[in-house]
Amino acid sequence: MGKKKGSYNGGEGWVPSRSNNPNNVLGISFAHNPEQKELIRLMNQDSNPVIYCTGDAGTGKTFTAVAAALDLVMCQKKYTKIFYVREPLEVGKSLGFLPGDIGEKYGVYLDGLNDNLEHICEINASLNINNLKTYIECIPPQFVRGRSFERAILIVDEAQNLSLDTIHTLMTRIGKWCKIVFMGSMNQIDIRGRTAEDNDFMISYDIVKDLEGIVSYVRLIKSERSEYCKVLDEAFSRYKYSHKRG
Repeated sequence: MGKKKGSYNGGEGWVPSRSNNPNNVLGISFAHNPEQKELIRLMNQDSNPVIYCTGDAGTGKTFTAVAAALDLVMCQKKYTKIFYVREPLEVGKSLGFLPGDIGEKYGVYLDGLNDNLEHICEINASLNINNLKTYIECIPPQFVRGRSFERAILIVDEAQNLSLDTIHTLMTRIGKWCKIVFMGSMNQIDIRGRTAEDNDFMISYDIVKDLEGIVSYVRLIKSERSEYCKVLDEAFSRYKYSHKRG
């Protein structure tokens, strides 16, 4: 992701020279990555409210989706709020009981989002992370039953760890002028017994993929984190696939 000069209009946020431009979002250049540009284009579409985005670790799924969502809310003002949804699931053994209220308990699972917000502000120093956070509400998927979202973007991170019932519930929360982006990596499934070939995330996509004008799909390919990340991820994935770990 490259830098580009621009202006920051106080509480109104970053003001790009051109809106709805997948090459440049929040003053960040995405011109070098065609798959990230495609995700941005799909998020800017008025049609196809449901987007599935897959990609290996480090391909910039969360970074791209969050940057595009902030542009749509802060700059283009097509939506009024961003809801960030992530299953509070740990890698490996459970930490057990966590002290504090729900915000404090859930907060430990949001470091990935915060890292991406910090990275956005590092690339575009005109942005303020505390201001960006005012546009984002973080909610566990367990708390969405009964809610209805309108003029909002839902970013569902680590969706490969969601159950089919949870994905169904999230999809049926979207109301008028709403966009929901499911993001997941088939190499990062933390539910024992589920595999890249057998998981509810991709099963849900198979259920809805033929709904014309409703569902879109994009796969991110290029590793933005590092080439080491890509090589190591592929090595472990080959091992797990060949041994069919359950």
